[in-house]
Parts: sequence; structure tokens; C-alpha cells
Amino acid sequence: MRGGLGTSNPRARLLDGPDWDAVEEDVPAGLSLDMPVEQRLAEPVRGLDTGWKQLVERLEEAGPAAKASIEAAGDGRVKPNVDKLGALGEPKSLTRLRGRIEKMLPKIDLPDLLFEVNAWTGFLDAFVHLGDGTTRMKGLPTSMVALLVSKACNIGLAPVVNPAHEALTRARLVHVDQYYQRADTIAAANAALIAAQADVPIVQFWGEGLLASVDGPRFQVPVRTINAAPSSKYFGFKPGITRLNAVNDQVAGIGQMVVPGTPRDSPDILDALLNLDGGVKPCGHVDHRDRGCSHSLRNDSIPRTNEFRPMADRLPRLMLTVC
Repeated sequence: MRGGLGTSNPRARLLDGPDWDAVEEDVPAGLSLDMPVEQRLAEPVRGLDTGWKQLVERLEEAGPAAKASIEAAGDGRVKPNVDKLGALGEPKSLTRLRGRIEKMLPKIDLPDLLFEVNAWTGFLDAFVHLGDGTTRMKGLPTSMVALLVSKACNIGLAPVVNPAHEALTRARLVHVDQYYQRADTIAAANAALIAAQADVPIVQFWGEGLLASVDGPRFQVPVRTINAAPSSKYFGFKPGITRLNAVNDQVAGIGQMVVPGTPRDSPDILDALLNLDGGVKPCGHVDHRDRGCSHSLRNDSIPRTNEFRPMADRLPRLMLTVC
């Protein structure tokens, strides 16, 4: 289908002629592709061929117990066929472990939990006034906690409004929402939580914060907004967004980004990693797997990608889908 996203020919939108001649040297250099195409593809082709042969051999060894087979179609092509797997029973050890964990969890309301975390970290101090950065407002932490619960649970203001409490009146909450809760103050508050998480003793056994994973769900947006875009594959003719989240190996959310629609994630993943809320900059290994594609950034390559980010914006969209 001409102009379609899922059924169009990707090669029809590649650069050609003078357009390609203008960037022929810059694009391979930016992607570190300095060898002939045949030589570049030789190793992946050998690896793919070896992998298929190993798969066929192992399926033959396993026999019917493999619950999978390779079927040949009439046109000479082959396709894998995987049987539906049955559910495994839950082991008694897992049941006992779940029971022990439930008994260890404190019985506490969500607002009280936020107040306690603020006592440890002081993250609510990051929410400063838009004007001069200071405030003489009484009960501001109470108003902030009410707004955080309202937005995090997607319940609106009505359940947290209390006209009898000065810090919980609707006028107060609307004022605090407009002048205190902003993208920069939320990022600063998250930075305080990231730093506090890194200081927990057991976290040091999980990692040093140098490994990050970026992924996120896709949402359909029912209202009109410039932050959403259509995607025929996921939303039909309706608009939607992709929300990318970066989590490090210390189990801390170090950054997030809202992307209109469902474009190829690779450039936006780089943006998310280059604009973190706080914590150590990941530099060990970053993987993102989407439809079988794996993107790896090692050592000091993440900071260097900032140099090539503008070039990625100028490339055609489908040139960024190469894995």
C-alpha cells in the first residue's frame, strides 16, 4: 500500500540520487560503517545460518517433547510452529515466600508512606515556587502529597479535597499544581529519590547504576493534544503516545520521556539516556529489544551519541529501523 506504515516498501523511501550523494560519506562515518557491504554482512549471515542449523538439530534431538517444529510451506519457505504451552503449577515454596513477604509489608496508607519517604530524603523540598523559588505557604508538604497521590493514582482532585483543611482546599491544590509541580521540580525530586536509593546498603549488591534499561508502554489518548500522534498499527485512526522509562540496575527510575505516536524508539531512547533526572550516567551496557532488534551501547558510547543525535533527526525514518 503506497504511503502505508506496515505494508509499504521500505526501500521506496530510502535516499537516492543527489540526496544520497550529499550524505553518502557522513552517514556511514556516523554509524562507524567503514567496510564494504559484503564484508559487513558476511559475519551476520554466517551467524544466522549457524543458528538455524543448530535449531533444526536440537529440535530433532528433542523430538515431540520440544513442543516445536519447523514446517515447510508449498512455496519452499519454512516457518517455525510452536505448540501452546500449558501453565505450570505454583510450587509450595513460592506460596510460602509470598505469605512471608505479605506479613513483612507494613500496613500503611499511601499518603503516610510519602510523608515517611520525605522524612528520609527530603524530596518534597525540590518542589519550589515558579517565581522566586521560596514559599511562606503553610502545609505545603500536605498539599504536595495530595497532588502526587491524585495524579499517580489518576483519581482527580475530588477524592483528596477537604474544605475543612487549609492545605487540602481545591483552591490551594490548584494553586500548588500550577506553581509548584513542573517538569523541572519533578525531575529534581526524583533525583533526590535516586540518590537515596543508591545509599541503601543492599542496593550496592544489585549494581553500581552503570547499567540501564529503557522500555515503555503505548497508550491511546482520548483527548485532543499536540503530544499525541496516530499509529495505525497500535491505535487505528486514534492518537496515542509512547512513554519511555529508564531504569538502572539499582532499581531506580532515572528518567522518562513521552513520545508522540509510535515512531522508531532508537533516537528517543538516546534522548532519554542523555537527559536523566539524576544518578550515575549509564556507561556499561544498554539494551533495548523491540520486535527482535537489539541495540547495545557500551563503555563511553552513550555520551558520544550526543554528537550524532542531530544527524539522526535528518535521516529518513525508515533508515533508522535497521537492526
